[in-house]
Amino acid sequence: MKILKFGGTSVGSSHALENVLSIIEREVKNGSESIAVVVSAFSKITDSLRTAAVEASQGNKEYLAQFEEISIRHFEIARTRNPLPRHPRILAQVKETLNELEDALLGIFLLKEASMQSLDLVMSFGERLSAYIISETLISRGIGASFCDARTLIVTDENFGHAQVVMSETSRKTAEWFSSAQGVSIITGFIGATQNGVTTTLGRGGSDYTAAIIGASMGVSVIEIWTDVSGVMTADPRTVASARVVPHLSYTESLELSHFGAKVIYPPTMLPALEKQIPLRIKNTFDPLAPGTLINGKTQHAWDSVIKGISSIPSIVLLHIEGTGLIGAIGAASRIFSSLARVAVNAILITQASSEYSICVAVARLDAIRAQTVIDEEFALERAAGHMKQTLIEYDRTVITIVGEGMRKLPGIAGRLFRTLGEEKINTIAISQGSSELSISTVIESQDEARALQAIHAEFFESQQSQVALFLVGTGLIGSKLLSIIETHSIARVCGIANSHSMVIDETGVHQAELEEKGEPTSLEKFIDRVCVSRIPRKVFVDCSASENIPSHYPTLLAMGVSVVTPNKKGLSGTLASYHHLKTASQRSKASFRYETTVGAALPVIATLQDLLNTGDRIRSIEAVLSGTLSYIFNTFSSGEKPFSKIVQEAKEKGYTEPDPRDDLSGMDVARKILILARECGYSLELTDVTIQPLLPQEYFALKDVDAFFEMLPSLDSAMDTKRQKANHDGRVFRYIASLKDSSASIGLVAVEAQNPFATLSGSDNMVVFTTDRYCETPLVVRGPGAGAAVTAAGILADVLKTI
Repeated sequence: MKILKFGGTSVGSSHALENVLSIIEREVKNGSESIAVVVSAFSKITDSLRTAAVEASQGNKEYLAQFEEISIRHFEIARTRNPLPRHPRILAQVKETLNELEDALLGIFLLKEASMQSLDLVMSFGERLSAYIISETLISRGIGASFCDARTLIVTDENFGHAQVVMSETSRKTAEWFSSAQGVSIITGFIGATQNGVTTTLGRGGSDYTAAIIGASMGVSVIEIWTDVSGVMTADPRTVASARVVPHLSYTESLELSHFGAKVIYPPTMLPALEKQIPLRIKNTFDPLAPGTLINGKTQHAWDSVIKGISSIPSIVLLHIEGTGLIGAIGAASRIFSSLARVAVNAILITQASSEYSICVAVARLDAIRAQTVIDEEFALERAAGHMKQTLIEYDRTVITIVGEGMRKLPGIAGRLFRTLGEEKINTIAISQGSSELSISTVIESQDEARALQAIHAEFFESQQSQVALFLVGTGLIGSKLLSIIETHSIARVCGIANSHSMVIDETGVHQAELEEKGEPTSLEKFIDRVCVSRIPRKVFVDCSASENIPSHYPTLLAMGVSVVTPNKKGLSGTLASYHHLKTASQRSKASFRYETTVGAALPVIATLQDLLNTGDRIRSIEAVLSGTLSYIFNTFSSGEKPFSKIVQEAKEKGYTEPDPRDDLSGMDVARKILILARECGYSLELTDVTIQPLLPQEYFALKDVDAFFEMLPSLDSAMDTKRQKANHDGRVFRYIASLKDSSASIGLVAVEAQNPFATLSGSDNMVVFTTDRYCETPLVVRGPGAGAAVTAAGILADVLKTI
């Protein structure tokens, strides 16, 4: 036998109720074992009943409107779910039950008082009506069913509102019922009765508790809790969008998660099942084929994370109890707990300094003043003697807990947790871990709760790539290619995109198409502000523009903990003062600043240079072909098969050049790259210190647009071909080479001999030759493609992933 329990959300609408009926039908037809069903009141009915009772106790006749709404809803469900010939009997019984409710509310109205006993009676009608209607509806569909009022089974004490169950008597009555019950028993959750038959309720999680009590009484094979989620989640999906279902939990893991805020199960409801070692399974009424979460007494480590879940308790307060009177004082902690117990205050978490000078206790916000008062009263003598301070209260705190039996005896878990919080600049106020190593709790400021949950979940449950939250500015060839690679291979999560016209930000993720569909007019300041204030972890700002303005915002982003990745050379090749400001901001920030693609696309030029310098090598000189565009032009030009103007046109069509090829042919792009390398070497150079030999006469740069430039360019073909022929006659080829030696940087067109390494370049290849103290006889060479959207985008993405 097994128990199926359906909560209020499972019977909250006509569609939901149909799912419940279908699930029960399927179980009956499966026939592998008998079932019993426990149901809650229809969704929101319990709240409506409480409101009606409160209004009646206040002498407010509005309770009649509440009663009318309750009546209409139950009559409507009974009518629509059952065929016309069965209406008279079913509706008559519903009417009789509603008449009883009306009498109870009238009595409260006349007395102007709602005792806990009266409230329990009123609250019981939700389950009594829903269970009866569901049982009759099953009969209408040809399923044998019996309505069972749990007040005839569950015997409790007289603690109204939160009655305690008398298990021996309850088990006896439950066994008697099932010995003669016909068909599927549809049992009211949440309610019971005293030995004298007075109605009681079982408190929070009462319907789950009913299922556990009956399951334990009958020794069932499993208790299924059907709700509106597909199981226990790794975190609250309302805060962590990537939260997923945990397939298995041990009893202790589920109790720990529930204690620290997980909402699927209320801890006390599990105890009868735990004592009898009855498995529980959490299932989704709206996705019944999903496996859900199995909870039993077994420990299972076949899971891709050492922890099973993250939970939180928001809006708690911390009580700080300090003073020399605590040092070595036997029974001090006991006095604190005893005083809290006297005023019914639950201690959620407790920590004590190893010096014994202070004890910190977390309690619910509503209990703060009461707890402070009773503790100060308890230690009044110590305070009068100056040995204790007044208990201090810290408001707006949140307890975050990671749970999992896989943490036991596994070093480094706490380190990962606190490193993750540290990287997000989230302060840890208090820490607690039990000797069982089942959980680690930390107290943080409530304003950091969402960001902490997201960061911790990313650290323990998500791949490194998916942890990145990427914000992109610039959707030209390179930016668009970067987005395409990310979307194709599900690498990183793009949370914001902006170009010169539109921008869109969505922390759950955006696609490039949404830029035009949902985008708003671009405001760079607004975009960057939203990136900075966003509470999601692992933020990376990617600048794929050629803007001179955007790099001025890098220091602000880095100071706010946002990593910056850029192929934009303007920031690092601006004024020397702005370069130093940017590097200082990078050094002070825990966020990463990565700019490999400013010099060699995806080639590891800057990384190689930094490795040489960081390991004590001295750079004697750097010679380099640093423009994939110019490399392609002169590698192709050397053959003499095509005129110079035609090759430049082809380079633009292939996406190798800037939108205006004169930006490449001016040599300024190469000048910026050699300047960046010079500054990385420690040389204090300005852009004006780089000697530049442009490839075009000055009049070409004065032309108004690109079309005019291409119209005039063929007039250079003859002169360029003459130069090529002379170089070829001398056994040389043209290469546009940047050179750095000591503090002198220059770039220009050089005719190199055939045996020169630069002469062997082909296509859009770049080459950087480092001559150093270590690499003096045979220089260190970095060579490969230095242009193209795909190559550069791949280099940017590699930098992005290195920020993790």
